[in-house]
Amino acid sequence: MMKMREVGAKPWHEVAHEHLSGEEDAPIGVDPSLLPLGSMKAKTKFWTEKGSPCHWKEIEENLIDELWPDQPEWATEHVQVHSVTYTGRSVAQNTAEVMEKVEEAKGDSILITALDEIAWITNLRGKDIDYNPLFFSYAVVHKVDGLNRIQLYSNPVKFEEVQDYLEEQRIDVAPYDQVFTDLSTGKFKDHKIVIDEN
Repeated sequence: MMKMREVGAKPWHEVAHEHLSGEEDAPIGVDPSLLPLGSMKAKTKFWTEKGSPCHWKEIEENLIDELWPDQPEWATEHVQVHSVTYTGRSVAQNTAEVMEKVEEAKGDSILITALDEIAWITNLRGKDIDYNPLFFSYAVVHKVDGLNRIQLYSNPVKFEEVQDYLEEQRIDVAPYDQVFTDLSTGKFKDHKIVIDEN
């Protein structure tokens, strides 16, 4: 166990290198859905430059989830529309600007994983996290027949009261875990997906 992000504290990947440098092979287990790609690349670069035996080993099942079977249930409170009166921007404006950047990057769609960014682009607010107006979700912004759409992945129950809004704003909702299937073998498998590595 070690403290992180404190003055004078070494980053964990440096400590791992120091403790494992005498090993022939030192795989570091990781749930890749929880660690940003940019962070993984930076640590890989450090280990490579040091000639370290440390390297990533992707673990498909989250080990904490495996060891913690009685986790609290996810929140199911309904999301609410945050009026343009307060946001100052419509969903159409947000998606138009985002897709303009996606197309500049020669992409077909963008995967958004930051909850505050999803709340911003959809003008929706939730109650999944105490003291934060956010809801657990992923979003893919893309085009269908030339029109910008948002594919939202969350608990569909939370959107029952905003169905008309979703239809007006061209937002589709699918179950939270379906994002992984849709990106790998489903509706977005042939898309060039733009991501923020951090």
